[in-house]
Amino acid sequence: MKIKKIFLPYFPDSTKLEKQKWHKFIKIAVFITSATSLYAIFWLIALFYLIPPSWMDSPIYQQVYHISYFPAYLPINLTSILSHFPIYGTIFRSLLPVPVIGPLALILILISIFYIAPSLLYRGFLAIKQRFHLKKVKFLVGLVTLGLVIFGLYVWKYQQVVNEGSYLADEHCIKVNPLIIDRKNKYTDQFNLLMASASEEQYMSSLDQYRQSAAEYIKEEKIWLAKQRRYLDSKAFNLLITSYIKEASEYQYQMYEGQYLSSLYLSQAFDEKDKVKQLELSNKVLEETNRSNDGQDKYNAVWEREKGKKDWIFNFVKIPDSKCPAENNNFPDVPNPFLPPVIPNSPLS
Repeated sequence: MKIKKIFLPYFPDSTKLEKQKWHKFIKIAVFITSATSLYAIFWLIALFYLIPPSWMDSPIYQQVYHISYFPAYLPINLTSILSHFPIYGTIFRSLLPVPVIGPLALILILISIFYIAPSLLYRGFLAIKQRFHLKKVKFLVGLVTLGLVIFGLYVWKYQQVVNEGSYLADEHCIKVNPLIIDRKNKYTDQFNLLMASASEEQYMSSLDQYRQSAAEYIKEEKIWLAKQRRYLDSKAFNLLITSYIKEASEYQYQMYEGQYLSSLYLSQAFDEKDKVKQLELSNKVLEETNRSNDGQDKYNAVWEREKGKKDWIFNFVKIPDSKCPAENNNFPDVPNPFLPPVIPNSPLS
């Protein structure tokens, strides 16, 4: 009897239920989950606290490890699946100070839940089934079910919006950032030639390379800005995303748009023959540069203001890992890259 309570904790049983095939099937399933959970708990304790580290160097250790792991696979794999949810990391870190079992605390708790939950869920199912004819029970079940469905749809849609935003951020980092870096490097090259009093031929060749780089950047940034604008104006983004993230996103857009327009006006200024219009375009370059810098400052201020805060939704929504290489964010320092490059004997000089 005691063994039954250990392997079938709180499992409902009666002569009437024993006659049902589905009851016997559930009983077997509960026995398997409870037995493997108990085994997994002892297996983890033995692995981390009882087996001497020197044994791990033994040739047969890996073989024994894999064989012994097999019965623990079900509950441990469940904890592995749950670890993909951000809330897992939050609880894991909060339990680290627990004496002795700190790193294993959450895993052991989850396995313990896995050990006892099937029986309790089955008991709950039977209780609802017996009383389902009552209106208040039907209402409660319907309310809980509806709540879970709405919450699931909310998290799913929120994850979709986050995924789309992360994809766009990666797209800019992978496709546009290298063009920004190249353009800044080309600007520095022509600027250094100017400061070194290089020949006009050398300078104009370097300037042509800068303009080609800028033209490629303008083309790709325009395409990306259109995608980002549609994303920021979408109903899902404005309805679901937290206000401070929307605020930061708008400032970031202002920053990128200012960079794009300053480069565009600068390119137009080079092609403009009328000195008055050329000067107007030059002033627009400076205006957009200032607007871009203002957007960047405000963007940084928002994240500084919200530092340390975390919305509850991000316990259930995961921000995808960036695929962009770190070097794509290493922008070279240049002497104000959006000011018009000086052209000898030109209205902008």
